[in-house]
Amino acid sequence: MFGSVFFAAVLLQAGPALPPENCLDDSRTDRCAPADRARIVAKLGMASADAEAKAGVEAYRAFFVDGYGRERPTIAFERRPGEPPKAVVYAFNRKLEAPASLTAWNTVAASARYADRALAPRPPSKAGDDLSDICLHAWVSSVEIVNAPTAPDGADTIRSRTENACSPGLTTQFVFDLSKLALQQFPTCEALSVSEYRNDVERLAACTMLHGDTLAAAGFANQSGGRLNLRTDLEPAQAWSNWIGTNASAEVNWAGQVAKDDIHRRNNVGKFLATQSAAARLDLYPDRIEGLDGRTVKVTGRIYRTTRSEPQVRASAPSDQTWIWDTGLHEWMLKSWTVGAFSAED
Repeated sequence: MFGSVFFAAVLLQAGPALPPENCLDDSRTDRCAPADRARIVAKLGMASADAEAKAGVEAYRAFFVDGYGRERPTIAFERRPGEPPKAVVYAFNRKLEAPASLTAWNTVAASARYADRALAPRPPSKAGDDLSDICLHAWVSSVEIVNAPTAPDGADTIRSRTENACSPGLTTQFVFDLSKLALQQFPTCEALSVSEYRNDVERLAACTMLHGDTLAAAGFANQSGGRLNLRTDLEPAQAWSNWIGTNASAEVNWAGQVAKDDIHRRNNVGKFLATQSAAARLDLYPDRIEGLDGRTVKVTGRIYRTTRSEPQVRASAPSDQTWIWDTGLHEWMLKSWTVGAFSAED
């Protein structure tokens, strides 16, 4: 009996230590693990904090994982030897850079002093207090501060901390303040509507899709974001007509099937698209919004089709749209939409 208990105790002691709750995202991935950070840094094409420290770079870097365990862009303020400071957005498909204002840089540097510190824990609940906090789908954020030491001997050349928004503290405050300051360094990104995005990190993520005349692209993004957001208070054909634009004279080529609106405005395109969406749920995801000029925007991405009947089958196809600005109604109108051949999704 004693031997069995002793053996079980040894096994428990030998088991791997669980990561702190502050490190875990919604999918229970340990975001404090060095291997996880190295993977993200490599995926984004960034240099490691150690490499930046050796190169003499002063950097303030914020890493984000959203409430569903999805990695979002990393946002940084960097000052490289011989160069002025910059705000940088490291996305998984693109990197944005802009000169940082002196005010923004000084604000980041000053507020970073305590960004890697933990606040004292809250006192335990009183006996009989049956009110408990419920926190779901919290963001997890991390900070890395390079070559901005706070120790008297300057030994802390790299400071870092990870924090879960269910227990927000100085780290969470700093990284979201940093994202707000970074947004202000990119006028086009700041033009994206606040009401359309969860926070400034998501506005910066959306900004990485904008190309060409980016102000025109941002204006279009504020109308629909290139996604399908059909009104539910209208019958389907009319909802599609509303989405493509009041005065649109559009042409759709849907995997070889063509529908056009004519001078009599019979809503041929709206009726055709309503037929497509009746048979399957449609989801449209843009990956590039390019302003060809101030009044023309091209949007590319993929459209996903999921059958409404069981068993559900999901397929996707390339999507290529052109939208034009109506100077009278002040809204974007669909000019053309080409949907390629659908292929099954795993």
